[in-house]
Amino acid sequence: MTLTFDSGNDSKFLAKQFHFHAPSENYIEMRQYDLEMHIVHSYEDGSYGGVLAFFFDMEKGGNGENLFLN
Repeated sequence: MTLTFDSGNDSKFLAKQFHFHAPSENYIEMRQYDLEMHIVHSYEDGSYGGVLAFFFDMEKGGNGENLFLN
């Protein structure tokens, strides 16, 4: 993945691993979610780059059931 910063500089990031937390380890507006996925990235030189976090809700999506997670 390449990210262009406000300065105009580009940096390439490599996905190193992903893992899950159930329930979520983080909260959004004081709400904990059913599942949280982290994708850990590094810069090309191997130094720490950052983490993307995705939250999943078992009940969102209608009918009280999330078909994707099932």
